[in-house]
Amino acid sequence: MGPLTGLPIVHKPKEAAAPRAGFFEADAFAAVRKHLPEDLQAAVSIAYTFDWRMQSEVLALVAGEIYVLEQEQHRAV
Repeated sequence: MGPLTGLPIVHKPKEAAAPRAGFFEADAFAAVRKHLPEDLQAAVSIAYTFDWRMQSEVLALVAGEIYVLEQEQHRAV
């Protein structure tokens, strides 16, 4: 790589995106969670606590990673 010969062009975003919808408040989440099977309770708790996507982030985890995340979740409470 050689020396920088000019400044890069950086464009500002046109406007902020609309906030995402469909999030639960803590009490509503707890009310829904208690009706799920135990294995799903763990998955949705991880997704809720860490603000992760279920399909691509939580369900892709392996057992050892889930154990570590559950320990982190208990410390955060």
